[in-house]
Amino acid sequence: MGDGSHIERRSAPLRCDGCGRGAEAAGMTDHGWAVSPLTAAVPGTYCLRCASALQMLQWFVRCVECGATAESEATAERLGWRYYPDALGNLEPRCGLCSLGVGTLNTAE
Repeated sequence: MGDGSHIERRSAPLRCDGCGRGAEAAGMTDHGWAVSPLTAAVPGTYCLRCASALQMLQWFVRCVECGATAESEATAERLGWRYYPDALGNLEPRCGLCSLGVGTLNTAE
């Protein structure tokens, strides 16, 4: 690789620090989560619904496919991160590499 990107793989947290729901109930295991650093106004680990409500300026988003993280919104945008709706219409974050595979048909059978 050698491109300087930071990939960290981690399992979902136990619960959301915002709503207090367990990771599965809050959609964190399926849709990812945001981590607000200790230096932020509201530090903690949040489901995407709570993170959106908090409108955090400093955030990390974890790719639902590979577990990669982005340090900031600008970095994520530059690296090609995208949000794709799942079957229920909830948006799921995917890093630039995983975004390349979303919505493509596998024609090799």
